[in-house]
Amino acid sequence: KWADKPMYRIHHELPKANALQMCTLDSLVGYIKSNTDKMDKHMLIHVQSPTKVVLMSELDVDRCREKLVEVNAMLPQFTFDTYYSAESFVINVMSKFMDNDDKEQILKYAGTIETGTIAKYGDDGVSQKATIQQTCTSKAEAIIPNPVRLAPYRTFLEVEKKLGEKVSQFEIWTAAAFIYFSEQECDYVVLETGLGGEFDATNVISRNTMAVLTQIDLDHTQLLGDTTAKIAETKSKIIKSDCESGVTVVTGQSREVIDVIAAQAKACGTRLVVSGDAESEGFDRIYEIFTYCGMKHLHSGLGGICQISNACTAIEVALALNIDEKYIREGLACAKNPARFEIIGENPTVIYDGAHNPNGMNALAASMKRYFPDTERTVIFACMRDKDFMPSLRMLDDGKTSFIFTTVQNNVRAMSASELCEAAKKGGIAGEYRDDLKAALAEAEKRSSLILVCGSLYLYADRF
Repeated sequence: KWADKPMYRIHHELPKANALQMCTLDSLVGYIKSNTDKMDKHMLIHVQSPTKVVLMSELDVDRCREKLVEVNAMLPQFTFDTYYSAESFVINVMSKFMDNDDKEQILKYAGTIETGTIAKYGDDGVSQKATIQQTCTSKAEAIIPNPVRLAPYRTFLEVEKKLGEKVSQFEIWTAAAFIYFSEQECDYVVLETGLGGEFDATNVISRNTMAVLTQIDLDHTQLLGDTTAKIAETKSKIIKSDCESGVTVVTGQSREVIDVIAAQAKACGTRLVVSGDAESEGFDRIYEIFTYCGMKHLHSGLGGICQISNACTAIEVALALNIDEKYIREGLACAKNPARFEIIGENPTVIYDGAHNPNGMNALAASMKRYFPDTERTVIFACMRDKDFMPSLRMLDDGKTSFIFTTVQNNVRAMSASELCEAAKKGGIAGEYRDDLKAALAEAEKRSSLILVCGSLYLYADRF
């Protein structure tokens, strides 16, 4: 069969979704690995510029490609010809320029220059001399280069630069938080480390009002050390010589941990306060009532038996800051901490706890025994691949517990529900699995009046 007229293809294209918009290469990698949208086996990553990367589909029947994802770098912006306070200036320089010698010199002197003392210095007419605060009681003169050469970020922050190290997402968040705290003119900032202490992004501060260390246990051992003493060593580095209160507070715990912290406190010239034991007065549902330091009938707003020791630590901090008992009571009663032994559902009772290390699991098991003795329960459990989860499961297995394993969504570190279920079975703990938290909760609600969700803080986001 043939025709003597021109022939054209008839297109029957379905509408296509707009390309997903992202701002980090990490998010693009996570999207590809998750295979959320059941993508083609073959795709093309097009680096269009240092600040733009596009993920394209394979060629379709018309030899066209669909744009699936567009990633545009969000580069830190520094506004010139604008007044910055000394603190804000230092934070902006730290977070928005790569490391080099001039940046180091600026950070060294920026926060210590005495106003009105800058003068020209030397024959070049460029370098400057200024008076700086050298210690609490002494001053000195310093030579400051002018102009300076600073290297701004010109591509994605995940890309390693020739002049500096790779910047992590947590470091960006930390810098942003410091700017926010400065703008809000906070009286106090409770600054919690992300990982360890000595090399954590939050530990960039050179002085503090007080260092506070809570219970130390084996966690992130591949990075922090394989003993509690080694972990205490790196965590104790948040203690500063320049400490406004002159006090370091630590939760009462093992002697080897206390000794390490005491040594660092002594080296920094701070007085060490170790919280003591409270006297229990009972509990109201999952909230403890206790006496500490002569203050009776204290009510904890945080669920769990372990919150007594945390509250005692917080009370010692408040007393060191001369905070009135009235506000101590009010603060304890009003305190909230989502995902930490939190009741997130009723009928059946659903408790979420982000415990993910031996110490946290031990406290969780103790709380369940105290508040729900002899109650059959279903445990929904998920964790990261790098966690030694079998000891945690054994702590939770009291003979009256059934297990449902699930997967933390959109997290490349997460262990899949099927893998977790199989590994637990090999370790002597049988259960079943569901692919996500909502499906696991739906199944658990059919069989139990008490449901416990635990194993990872990341899983909390999957509720919504």
